[in-house]
Amino acid sequence: MMFKPAQDLTIYHVAALKQQLEQYLAQSPSDMILDVSAVQDMDSAGLQFLLLTQQEAGRRQLKHALHQPTVAIKQQLAFLRLTPVFTFEE
Repeated sequence: MMFKPAQDLTIYHVAALKQQLEQYLAQSPSDMILDVSAVQDMDSAGLQFLLLTQQEAGRRQLKHALHQPTVAIKQQLAFLRLTPVFTFEE
């Protein structure tokens, strides 16, 4: 089961995404795969959200990965030298 953000990962959407994430986690998933294939924009709040998902996955001992990250996400993570921090699924 994948978690698919319905919006871009920006300050305008992160609060709603956090609520969606809580609902996703309430279903006791076996892993935390984020389908970010439709995300076209990410700001620092979105980056914090990704780091939060990674931290929460670690706390719950779940596999964490970003599924089909867009160029926008890859560029942001590369610019911040955070690419090695995340696992990607193409």
